[in-house]
Amino acid sequence: MNNTVLERIFNVATELYMTNGKKSYPTVHQVRAIAKTDMNTTSEAMRQWRKEMDAEKSDQSNGSETFQKAISEATATLWSIAEHAAGENLRKAQKAWNTEKSELGEKTQTLINENEQLRYDLDLAKKINLDQAGELLDEMTYRKIAETALEEEKQKNQKLTELLNLQK
Repeated sequence: MNNTVLERIFNVATELYMTNGKKSYPTVHQVRAIAKTDMNTTSEAMRQWRKEMDAEKSDQSNGSETFQKAISEATATLWSIAEHAAGENLRKAQKAWNTEKSELGEKTQTLINENEQLRYDLDLAKKINLDQAGELLDEMTYRKIAETALEEEKQKNQKLTELLNLQK
């Protein structure tokens, strides 16, 4: 087979294949009509062209598979690193949260104790004030009673003095 003829058939087949969007290989009849070659030569050249294209596709798909595998491995590694970092950050956040929770619990208990002490002190102050108020009321009441009794005695004494003066 002549190299010029073979090259012409390959060029036509490749051009038709590209024009087709690499969807399917061109037929022998299509290539033969454009390349203007005989059936036997075109048929044999097309077999060879298809083998080369299949080998090229296989190389591309193997490369593609290798690339996909590398990407999958890289993604898995990256994911593992991200999970580890996230777990580490979560542990740190939980530790900080537990520390803060403990501190807040202690502060809350201190405030509760102080509140109870203030309530006790307030109740005691109220009781003392009530007792003092009661004593003050008692003193005022006794004073009023004493003043009333004194006034009554003064009136009796005045009446007695008047009676005595009348009798004289």
